[in-house]
Amino acid sequence: MRKIWFVLLALFVAFPASSTSTYADSVKTKAEASVTKSNVTVNGKTIRLSGFNIAGSNYYSLRDISKHLSGTTSEFDVIWNTKTNAIEIVKEQPYTPDDSIKQKSYSSNKSYTAILSNAKVIVNGAPQQLKAYNIDGSNYFQLRDLAAQIPFEVEFDESSDQINIFSKAVENTYRANVTSIINDNVVSSEFPRWKNPILSYLNHNADQTVTVVEANQGVTIETYNTDFELIENHKVDFELPLFGGFYSGKTYNYIAFGQDNKEENDDKEVIRIVRYDKISSEWIVCRSKVEKALL
Repeated sequence: MRKIWFVLLALFVAFPASSTSTYADSVKTKAEASVTKSNVTVNGKTIRLSGFNIAGSNYYSLRDISKHLSGTTSEFDVIWNTKTNAIEIVKEQPYTPDDSIKQKSYSSNKSYTAILSNAKVIVNGAPQQLKAYNIDGSNYFQLRDLAAQIPFEVEFDESSDQINIFSKAVENTYRANVTSIINDNVVSSEFPRWKNPILSYLNHNADQTVTVVEANQGVTIETYNTDFELIENHKVDFELPLFGGFYSGKTYNYIAFGQDNKEENDDKEVIRIVRYDKISSEWIVCRSKVEKALL
């Protein structure tokens, strides 16, 4: 009788454990997915990135991420190894398009089935544990998991529901949060008859801070401390319709404004140089002197 009791007890323990394991596996391997509504930017530019929300987290197509990071310091290529059933990620290599993969469209009003991918992930020859879901033959990964491997930076702006991706900073450079649109200030050695003015300036101050000047709808003046944290932000309206340039002197800052004079009116002001006083703790805009030039 005692032996029968032990056998029954063993069966009672074994069967529930097997049933529980099967249920847990079914939950893990299959999930409902919906098209994510978050906007995505790469290095400040808005892009179209295929993504799904699965169990409260956003997952994105590995090839899409590779394509949009190609040509940056965080570029990587994706190779599917059919023999080993492995996804191979090769860092510091440009993305290689695969014409055999057709782009699919998904509706934000529907739900889709996501299956936990059993494909192995190899990064530069080393196996990695990265969770991925497969939807219609494509693998989707969480950005932060990939960011740790490639690497790149990911930030989420909750107020705008926007995901910002940044390629890794070049050696001895730092990324700073700015409040205005950043312009390209690269200048070529070619000087044609007509040339656009530089709209972006970087100035190192005597107190070791850094000032960034950007000319867009107005002139934005931002100052950063030695940790590249924003400590001051000011905006100056255009005095005339056109921005001409910025110069930082020892005591004063100068901004040049202008306007067209196609009618060749001798009485029209076409260039105005405005001087701004430098104050150690803040910028105070005061037009200390206005000069007129007639062209």
